[in-house]
Amino acid sequence: MVQLHPAVFTCVQWPLSRPLQTSGGKTVVFFDLETTGLETWRCEIIQLAAFSGDRTFNVYTMPEIAIDRGAAEVTGFSVQDGALLLQGRAVLTVTLTEALTSFLDFLQSLEQPVLLAAHGARRFDKPVLDRALLRCSLTRRFSSWAPDSWTPYRSVGRSIRG
Repeated sequence: MVQLHPAVFTCVQWPLSRPLQTSGGKTVVFFDLETTGLETWRCEIIQLAAFSGDRTFNVYTMPEIAIDRGAAEVTGFSVQDGALLLQGRAVLTVTLTEALTSFLDFLQSLEQPVLLAAHGARRFDKPVLDRALLRCSLTRRFSSWAPDSWTPYRSVGRSIRG
């Protein structure tokens, strides 16, 4: 499974003209998940977004379970008549496998190695992403090229080169 520790998006002025790199030469990729709720063992990914420098990634997936009321209020997502809506407007969706495969392709397109950073990742994003990768049989693909791509935020913050 992926080893991950939290990082904070708010430490970075976006958009960036070029990717941030740690002093160890890792390309920093900031990412975020929006999900159907806060129960990491149960919730499903409905949006996966990331950026590194001026490169961005964004994809939506149709959940198989209902979006919790609280999550809908915070994220603005809802499902109506078989469509995923964001702030009342339909968004194009792909399967979870397509979303994760595209994300892995995005990560591989960046200068290697990469370091993934997310706010609250240890307690939320990591277990949700781990479970999704396992569900889609993509854990091995992820760990085969990025076994050490997650590091503590404190280390990232101290080692970013501008």
